[in-house]
Amino acid sequence: MAQLTKVSPRRRPKTALALLALVVLASSGLGCDSSAEAREGSAGASAPTPDPEPSPNPGRNPDPSPAKVPADATHATSMGSRSSNDAVGSSAGRPATPQALRLTRPPMREPADVARYHATPPVAGSRTALAYQFDAPVFHLPSGARRIAGVVRRNSRLAVDRWVPGEGCGKSWYALVGGGYVCSGDGFSVASDPAPLSEALATEPPAVDQALPYRYAKVDTPAPLYWRVPSESELATGATAPIRERAQGAHFVAMDQRLTVAGEALSRTVRGYYVRDRDLQEKPAPTMHGERLSGRDALPLAFVYVDDAPLLDPDTGTLRGTAERFARFPVAELRERDGQRHAVSPEGFGASLEHVRIASATARPDEVGATDQWIHVDLDQQVLVAYEGDAPVLATLVSSGKEGFEPPLGLFRVHKKYTSVTMSGPDPDAGTYAVEEVPWTMYYWASFALHGAYWHDEFGKVRSHGCTNVPPVDARWLFHWARPELPTGWHAEVGLRGPWVYFTRGADPSASASTTSL
Repeated sequence: MAQLTKVSPRRRPKTALALLALVVLASSGLGCDSSAEAREGSAGASAPTPDPEPSPNPGRNPDPSPAKVPADATHATSMGSRSSNDAVGSSAGRPATPQALRLTRPPMREPADVARYHATPPVAGSRTALAYQFDAPVFHLPSGARRIAGVVRRNSRLAVDRWVPGEGCGKSWYALVGGGYVCSGDGFSVASDPAPLSEALATEPPAVDQALPYRYAKVDTPAPLYWRVPSESELATGATAPIRERAQGAHFVAMDQRLTVAGEALSRTVRGYYVRDRDLQEKPAPTMHGERLSGRDALPLAFVYVDDAPLLDPDTGTLRGTAERFARFPVAELRERDGQRHAVSPEGFGASLEHVRIASATARPDEVGATDQWIHVDLDQQVLVAYEGDAPVLATLVSSGKEGFEPPLGLFRVHKKYTSVTMSGPDPDAGTYAVEEVPWTMYYWASFALHGAYWHDEFGKVRSHGCTNVPPVDARWLFHWARPELPTGWHAEVGLRGPWVYFTRGADPSASASTTSL
């Protein structure tokens, strides 16, 4: 887990500054995605709200070998050499100078293997359905009700089982291998070997084996977004003919290709537009990631969410060292000294509760079954803990809605899962926001969702406008852990009954840790 380094006080390293700028998603409606309700209004849209399906049976875990958080999860290693002044004792009998502690965040956890999921599965059969619409709809039944079961991303191919009779389709209904129905001419072409899409429409599939499925960037405003590749002369003269629009407000794009025109580097967005690289601020992956857990004794766990948090001797209050942001340690007890509460590690150092967030075990709600998957979000602590029954399996920091945009309290259930989805709406500061391909999104009520956040690294602090931002590597883990899994080749599934999501506030961290006053 964390790495604890002992260094001389004179050689204590400084932590790096935060890597990403603060960018806020805003929304005028319920939740962080005011475009979600609009998407639900048409058959070719991304997210209708069909009737729920029966709850699935408990299943697998996408990361088969979690490491139990040990009591000695901070590791002591040497850093550099001590100077002659860093005495460890002297012939005069002076006491040894204690070495300062340095608690660092652990290396980034590798994305869990999900080989069973394929964004573009191999197809074998007499007929194939090729998606030519950006989000092509798959239906529950071949009927005029046209109740959507999910969507398939453009350029994906699915195996067709057979032709079926039905209503509400201008051409023909086909049953897919593995379930679901498509209407030929409604987002899909069906043939023994459908003609490939043009290069302009051949969307690259998401990199589902990575924490971030696409390359992401913020667009400088008002930079032009081109609907086609501009020519050398059009780039030189600033011609408006190839310009689809100019970026406004807080505008983020997901990109799948690079190209060069007369020395000008451009990127193609997943939605098929082009933007100059010099108008982009690429977003590196956030550095925060949570901890895989095994057993209730892995909690409580403290996550440092500020830079250079002081580490103190809980008995004397003496400074013993510092902790890097996103370092973490098990909590043996909480102690109070001079009116300030501290989380104390098994190694005997403590950190103020003003500098750490505590992930604690929470009792399973009565409605949640003994083997159900459920996710608890403590809004006061800005932490998320995922459970299988009563066993916690993941703990991490989150960023939920700030004052005036808080998510609803109570117990909900995931009903839509999107590998990625674009969110947009009004922003009180920037005017508007448009955030392409928000990864690993799970809606639990209206347009409120848990999802990965690639535009900031400020987890542990409230900052969103409704949704709960999760570090991408953890959001991906949750997405694939959450039952039911996406059908092979699908980009999203709707109308499902996924994990429970439980939002609370007002919990006392001392409920799962012993407390003493000094």
